Amino acid sequence: MIKITINAEALTMNMLYPTNKTGRRFLSKKGSDFKKIVSIETKKAMLGSGFTFNPETHYTSSEIFIYTPRLVTKAGKLSKIKPDTSNCIKALEDAVFESLGIDDMHNLDVSASANYSENPTIVFIVRKHLLSSKFDTINN
Repeated sequence: MIKITINAEALTMNMLYPTNKTGRRFLSKKGSDFKKIVSIETKKAMLGSGFTFNPETHYTSSEIFIYTPRLVTKAGKLSKIKPDTSNCIKALEDAVFESLGIDDMHNLDVSASANYSENPTIVFIVRKHLLSSKFDTINN
């Protein structure tokens, strides 16, 4: 298991890869900076973890906890300017798995939640599982 703590606001795919005037997507400066932060924190979490991954025998699962001050308004209602949680998942998954050197297609189980916190933080937990255990659930 790897537990990655990122002290940053979660970005959506549209923030990471906006569309230019010709309709093409590009990595934004904000997106590039975010990916660098994620890469640094992922490499820190990997130190001494002993985490190894073989795509022929393993798959991963992820738990993502997004803490944002923009979740609720001062009136205690769900904010209309909060990041779209499902849109943040793909951006985070891409950044973390790129840093791990693992194709995110191997991430078969994902759970995510958005929570309120005054300090924007992301906690991304990656677990490794034997692929044969996934086949066992198919055969039963």
